[in-house]
Amino acid sequence: MALVPSSIFGAVHDNVYYAFYNTGTTTGCYAFDLVTGNVSTLSLNATAVFVDKVTDTMYAASGTSIAAVFGSTTKRTGRWKGKIWRLPSENSFAWLHVDSDFSAPVTVRIYADGVLWHTATVTSASPVRLPAGRYQEWQIDVETSATVTSVLVTSETRELQSV
Repeated sequence: MALVPSSIFGAVHDNVYYAFYNTGTTTGCYAFDLVTGNVSTLSLNATAVFVDKVTDTMYAASGTSIAAVFGSTTKRTGRWKGKIWRLPSENSFAWLHVDSDFSAPVTVRIYADGVLWHTATVTSASPVRLPAGRYQEWQIDVETSATVTSVLVTSETRELQSV
């Protein structure tokens, strides 16, 4: 998709630069995390934005509507998809462990050899047993509005002892 630079406008809120765009056929937003360097695509459309530094809230206008989209008490649902890990040979993983505040369920999708292999909705720190299967390429996708500190996929139960 080719962007139209003259249509792009943005705002910074909570160390994230939000770049809103309009290509003439598509509107949307890219979020550039200024701390981690991560880039995300958001399903957020706006014709104008305003950041209120007193209340730590970002407002977005779309048409005649104005909404507080990101505030200090507003939790956003985030999605992170890691890189593809290619192992030297086929391997199996037996356990999934999520470290989170669990203020919301954490959805973890595991892709094996490019195909969705398993989806788990995790609501506690208890390890989740994974189905059997040996694959060479692995990728993890995490979606939640909770704070997630780590996601661990292991082959053996003894690897869980350190968590």
